[in-house]
Amino acid sequence: DLKNLAKPIKNKLGIGGSIKNNEIYFQGDKRDKIISILESQGHSVKRIGG
Repeated sequence: DLKNLAKPIKNKLGIGGSIKNNEIYFQGDKRDKIISILESQGHSVKRIGG
């Protein structure tokens, strides 16, 4: 469940975010930290934009 995946990351980094169209959107400039957390959990991460 994406909600259960996103919530601890948002809490840990103190950022907001939302889930739309089966995608997680995080607010703020924490991209590298988010990628690191997700990869350490065994997720494949695709960096898009900026």
